[in-house]
Amino acid sequence: NKVFFFFADERVIQHSTHAVSFISVPTPAMRSGNFAGLAPIYNPATQTVDPATGIVTRQAFPNNQIPSSLFDPVAQAIQSYYPQPNLPGTVVNGVTTNNYDYQLPSISPKFKYFGRFDADITSNNRLTGSAAWNDGPSIGTGPVCPLNCTVSDIFNTNNQLSDYWTITPHLINEARIGFMGEYDLITPDTLGKGYPAKLGLTLGKADVFPAISITNVYGLGPGSPSIANYKENNIDMSDQMTLVKGRHQLH
Repeated sequence: NKVFFFFADERVIQHSTHAVSFISVPTPAMRSGNFAGLAPIYNPATQTVDPATGIVTRQAFPNNQIPSSLFDPVAQAIQSYYPQPNLPGTVVNGVTTNNYDYQLPSISPKFKYFGRFDADITSNNRLTGSAAWNDGPSIGTGPVCPLNCTVSDIFNTNNQLSDYWTITPHLINEARIGFMGEYDLITPDTLGKGYPAKLGLTLGKADVFPAISITNVYGLGPGSPSIANYKENNIDMSDQMTLVKGRHQLH
């Protein structure tokens, strides 16, 4: 009786640098409330309603300048996380885009393990098993880290154990059990670091930087899914008997 075994370990180091990318960030004028050249912004405090027609009117801010006394403290806290422009950008219809360039590294190694064994218990009975593990951790990078950065670890495994029994020269039984597992862990870098309180959000239920979306400006906050702890386990069992008669096989 003999036992044969095999094991392989594969590690791929993937450290690279992406091409230069561009995003749009608020201009210094926007940060100071100056939206000259853009669509008119109306002062909500000047709203009136015509009792006869029900028409609502409001007055635009002079020169499209929002006074600093009306700045919301949460909005001011959010804009402080945007980097200052490092390029003039492209201006179309008063809207400035692509005024910040960056180049970031990419770190996403791969780890793979595979093993197999064959054992002859008797001349008529053999056990064989195999296991494969694949792990793909990734360290998130982005132009506004840690706000838009997510650490992920995607891991899966496939395993099987088979029992081959030659009952007679014409009758063979194969019993097999297999196991498959998938485990995905995705965690934003801002999780559990008190960002809602730092922004002044008193009703925030999740301790993570919120998703911020502004027209024509790079969004802040985690992507989708922002947080995930996915686990899947599958077990399969089978038993197959094969009868060989001449040129015929019956399962």
